[in-house]
Amino acid sequence: MSGKIYAVESERFEFAIHNGLDLKNRSLVFSIVQLYDGYHSTKYYFPGIAGPANIEGTDGFKVYTETLDDEACISASIHTYVVGKGDIECPTTDELRFIKDHIDELNENYGLYFAGNNSFNHHYEPEEEY
Repeated sequence: MSGKIYAVESERFEFAIHNGLDLKNRSLVFSIVQLYDGYHSTKYYFPGIAGPANIEGTDGFKVYTETLDDEACISASIHTYVVGKGDIECPTTDELRFIKDHIDELNENYGLYFAGNNSFNHHYEPEEEY
C-alpha cells in the first residue's frame, strides 16, 4: 500500500514541477479578493496576504472602481490560502496566473490550506473632473 501512496504523491508533485511551481520544496501564499458594491461584483487573485492597506492600489481594485459612477460603499471579502510543501513565498505574476487558471487541479493534487479571511468596507468617491 505504501507504494501506491508514493505513486500518488509523485504524480501530485510532478503536476506542479512540470508547470514550474516546485511545490514539493516551496509553498505559495495568495489571496482571493471579492469586491461588491450592492450592484456589481468582481473577484481577483492577489499575491500574498491581502488586506485593506494593500489592495486599494491594485489593478483589480482600480478597474473595479472605474466602473462606478457614483460614490459607493464597497465591501471586500478576502480569503487567503497556501498551497505546497516548503518555505512560504509569494507567487510571481505568472505563478499567480497559473494558480488562478488551475485552482481546482491544485486543490485536487495538493489541497489548499485555508490560512484566514478578512473583510472590510471602503467608502468610494469618484474623483471630480475639472
